[in-house]
Amino acid sequence: SVTDPKLFIVKCRTGKEREAAICLLQKSFAFLNRGTPLAITAVVAPKHLRGCVYVEAFQPEAVQTACAGLHILYAGKIERVPLDDMPDIMRIPNRKEKPKSGQWVRLTSDKRYQGDLAQVFEVFPDGSYRIRLIPRIDLSAKALKAGARARKNLGDVEDDDVDEDEQAAFLAATAEGRKYYGKGR
Repeated sequence: SVTDPKLFIVKCRTGKEREAAICLLQKSFAFLNRGTPLAITAVVAPKHLRGCVYVEAFQPEAVQTACAGLHILYAGKIERVPLDDMPDIMRIPNRKEKPKSGQWVRLTSDKRYQGDLAQVFEVFPDGSYRIRLIPRIDLSAKALKAGARARKNLGDVEDDDVDEDEQAAFLAATAEGRKYYGKGR
């Protein structure tokens, strides 16, 4: 309607859409804390639309002042979005494609294997799949197991096993800056 704010498109660096939106919001909060709020009402950076940020404001001059000084945004390329195109901007496209045989996928449903890599082996007519799973190697469990094995092999060192003469020779050598090779060398 006539009283609603308008949507403006501002071009920005490709891949920096989210960062540009965050910068605009931070600038808006900073101006609000100073007591001179910017006249923008919202900033949107949809993932499916690259290279642009959508700013909601009543006047194009408000968008121009909000974008001033932000190097990510191209403030000279501000355009008003037609009323008919506004719903299409907010609509998220459904990009779920059916995997084909031989295609690599990431698992999302099973908690144990969530995020693991799998290859689609066979596609059935009812929509189910047979996959070859490549399980993740749990390096933390292997490290814990190896650490326990190393601690077991160390054994207990008794204080009686330490030769006091050898310890004194080591301390004297290291104090002088020499290397100590131990007895018999």
